[in-house]
Amino acid sequence: MFGLFHFLCIVTCVAASKQIYGMCPGTSFYIPRSLAYDPEMSDLYFTPQSPSAKAVMVLNKTQPTDDHYKFKDQTLFISELRETDTGIFSWGVDVNFHTVLKLVIKDCTMPQVVGFGQPLKLKVPHEASILEFVHPSSPNRGEVLWNTSSSYDDVSKGVIQESYWMVRAATTADMGSYTFRKQSGAEVSKTQVTITANVQAFNMDEELYGSGIWGTNLQIPDHEISVVFSPQPGEEYRIVSGGTQTDEGKRLFEDRIRLRGSPNAFILELDDIQRSDAGRYQFFDKDGILVALRILRTYQQTYYMYLLALIPVVLLILLGVCVWKCCCNKGKSRTPSAPAATARQCHAAL
Repeated sequence: MFGLFHFLCIVTCVAASKQIYGMCPGTSFYIPRSLAYDPEMSDLYFTPQSPSAKAVMVLNKTQPTDDHYKFKDQTLFISELRETDTGIFSWGVDVNFHTVLKLVIKDCTMPQVVGFGQPLKLKVPHEASILEFVHPSSPNRGEVLWNTSSSYDDVSKGVIQESYWMVRAATTADMGSYTFRKQSGAEVSKTQVTITANVQAFNMDEELYGSGIWGTNLQIPDHEISVVFSPQPGEEYRIVSGGTQTDEGKRLFEDRIRLRGSPNAFILELDDIQRSDAGRYQFFDKDGILVALRILRTYQQTYYMYLLALIPVVLLILLGVCVWKCCCNKGKSRTPSAPAATARQCHAAL
């Protein structure tokens, strides 16, 4: 009965006071002091943010009931906030509560976008002792990539170089959450890394038709790669699957496709380039994630793009000529016997 009354009092007080503090994990926090609070007479309770959570005493007068809390400067002090610190703190003497606040541990994750195959770099905070990694496919299973007690060779992924942890060529296996922690486990910083498709465009020159070679390579195991070719919008043909050319690829390109690979890389080469080879080449990993896009454009396509870009310039020139002629004609109609004045008016219009 007392517990229910205590919870109702807390909810009522929070609704009335609306004292809400948002903090990042790993930071320190003082419970604001209240004139109504006497630490010699009052206790401090904490109610976690959960429908079935019960109030727990964290300060028995001035004595902390858990090592996570300290009594400092006549109030409660938390040196390193954790995700579990979200909840309601209340001062109380019996059932009378004098000071109430709600503490919210915010998600202070910093986003970082890296192109496939590009370097991934994370600054190592000076107070960090551990780097923890969680991949989206295994959200409940973290992996320690580095800690201060490990030697250089013990880094399970990436390298430590000039106060940075880095991967020289990021792949989809590197996307996920990276958390630097202190030796105590407190969070120092958190970064959410997203890997986007690497996009490149190539122009095919006319002199290469029938003899030229075009190729591209990716840092991904050859048996995990699939390639989809789109000659125009709405048309898609899977020409490579699991690192092997498909029947569709053989029908479209015959024996002009050459595939080379290794456990860490994949190379696609196209011999004797034809105009029909123009289009979009999409590269997918084993999970169906787009990791690279190569756009092969014909010489004519590039030429027309430049031609279209010149159209506004030509229109502006024509408009200027029309305005100039209009001004000259008006000048002539006003002073037909004064050619010098008309010339001056045309010069001014220009």
